Amino acid sequence: MARLAGSALHPSAILVGMLEALEECAKTARRFVGELDPDRIAPSQADRLLSAFVALERVAVAGKLLCAARAAESHVWRQEGYRTPAAWLAETVGTGLGSAMATLSTGERLSRMPVLADALRRGDLSEEQAAVIAESAAVTPAAEEPLVEEAARQSLKSLRQHARRLEAVAGLDEPARNEAIGKSRHLRHWREADGAFRLSCRMTEDTGLRILEAVNAGVEAVWDEAMRQHRASDPMEARLDSLERLVVRGDRCVWQHRDEDRAAGRRRARTVHLRVDATALRRGSLEEGEVCEVPGVGPVSLAAARSILADSVVEAIVTDGVDLAAVSHVGRSIPRSVEAALAERDPVCVVPRCGQAYDLEIDHYQVRWADGGPSELWNLARICRHHHRLKTYHGFTLSGGPGQWEFASPEGVTWTEHLASTYGDGEPLDTG
Repeated sequence: MARLAGSALHPSAILVGMLEALEECAKTARRFVGELDPDRIAPSQADRLLSAFVALERVAVAGKLLCAARAAESHVWRQEGYRTPAAWLAETVGTGLGSAMATLSTGERLSRMPVLADALRRGDLSEEQAAVIAESAAVTPAAEEPLVEEAARQSLKSLRQHARRLEAVAGLDEPARNEAIGKSRHLRHWREADGAFRLSCRMTEDTGLRILEAVNAGVEAVWDEAMRQHRASDPMEARLDSLERLVVRGDRCVWQHRDEDRAAGRRRARTVHLRVDATALRRGSLEEGEVCEVPGVGPVSLAAARSILADSVVEAIVTDGVDLAAVSHVGRSIPRSVEAALAERDPVCVVPRCGQAYDLEIDHYQVRWADGGPSELWNLARICRHHHRLKTYHGFTLSGGPGQWEFASPEGVTWTEHLASTYGDGEPLDTG
């Protein structure tokens, strides 16, 4: 349908026609959903219905984003006694204040981002994807088009990381950016209906990295304790346990240890992994195609990396000048040199669209170790515990190689085909 805004009709006539059509669509959708009984439809039919509902949801999200900022300009929120447009929108839509603020922010930016706006109108993007692209393109305009293209091929987590890489290459003014972020810092918390405590905060990148470093420093101890007690430890739960020990139980953080060691004339070096391009490190700035990342955290600016790594032993995995493919080992235990090569090549689980960066396991994916497979780079891949379990015990296969990985079920269904049919984010197939 051609956009009504391009019609020669009077604006009021356009509005009346649009409202009537939308109200009829909403009425039809409500009637259909009211009669929908999931137990009476086959799973394959439910899959097709889900696809149709997702398409409707994305179109509705596009309309909401296009109208929200404009509606806020009417000052109806002031007339109805709300303190801010976001508070009015949150009440109108039935969401939290943070979600309403994100909706208004994205909507306000769409007028300056035609590629993003067109993708939304076509129903190509979710609201979360649009928010990531709009936020990144606001500070790096050149990122708008490539991010819209990448959104169709990447998970939301991978899209965020790609956006951070483009922002790092843009060479933003770090002092000015940190000053702006410092003025908008916040720490919010709330209680959910089931009694769960939720926390949300905004801070500068170097401060956030220091907090993550303190949390991650205690993860290994949590895993060691879990192994001694013969129980499993999920990566996310391990980080939460580490945070609880750091704050609630009063465990000392790495800086307290460091300060005490300094006072005693000792030096306790902490090892931090950094993936960085050698020429960027020498130059002091990033260019397209170069990386500066902390595994498990994602892309970071060179300034933030230098700040957090100032007192650390840096295990830098340089991306040029070294033939990583030459590293090999004949035993089952993986030496540090091979692990470093794998960390550079496979920073996250190699299964398409997984994106898991924590608790990765090394798999002899071409020739099994039990069959004499060597611990050489060509025969190794890093995958998360969940996908490793599917491959080891449920007949899944990993094939391809860097840039061409494929993960398939015993029936031959690839992981990406499964995700495309369910719009999931890595949920396992039903393996019985």
